[in-house]
Amino acid sequence: MNKKNLIVFFFFCLVTRITSFFYPYPFNPDEGLIGAGALRQIYFGFVPWRDLDSIGFGPITNWPVGLMALAGIPITFTVLHILAGLIWAFSATLTLWISFLLFERMGSYFSAALLAGISIFGWTPDFLHLSGASFPNLFLLLAACCLVLGLKKSSDNKIQVPLAALVGFFCSLAALGKLQTLPPSLFLCLFTGHGLLQRNYRVALRGWVSCLLGGLAPWLL
Repeated sequence: MNKKNLIVFFFFCLVTRITSFFYPYPFNPDEGLIGAGALRQIYFGFVPWRDLDSIGFGPITNWPVGLMALAGIPITFTVLHILAGLIWAFSATLTLWISFLLFERMGSYFSAALLAGISIFGWTPDFLHLSGASFPNLFLLLAACCLVLGLKKSSDNKIQVPLAALVGFFCSLAALGKLQTLPPSLFLCLFTGHGLLQRNYRVALRGWVSCLLGGLAPWLL
């Protein structure tokens, strides 16, 4: 699957959501919470863990929208719906690419049909709104993508250290965005070394160390 196909699929997913962008009311209470948290950051700063709320958001959930507010972008429900559409399109495209990497052509055809169907017919608030899990889910997909690429490119005596570190980095971002993503984040980190164990234990150990160091980076910000 080439880049052109992925770009076309991205814009297809985006266009199928375009009418939801201009709905001026929230699809879900999460949108109001994220918008309010982002506006609060303008006045109180980007202090980690002071941005938590009662339903388990971490600071990373509000930070992207807070940075948009600092850049002068008005935080309205229309802007949040556009952001949700962009996250959906990027997430669907990443899922399609991962399917192609794992299952090649037949798997990518099935994933493309399924995701296109969801994009066209999934007109419920659950598929349209910006939720507290939107950014964490995207980070988990990025971690999974780095994991698959790393396992494919690693040899018996060599590991793709940057990709292993990125698995840990994105998994940590996911956990900092939504505490409930901690279990799948830990699973992806553990599987990074487990997949490399099939080569030899030294490669697996380097993979785990790289993943751990990458995972520590967001916590030091």
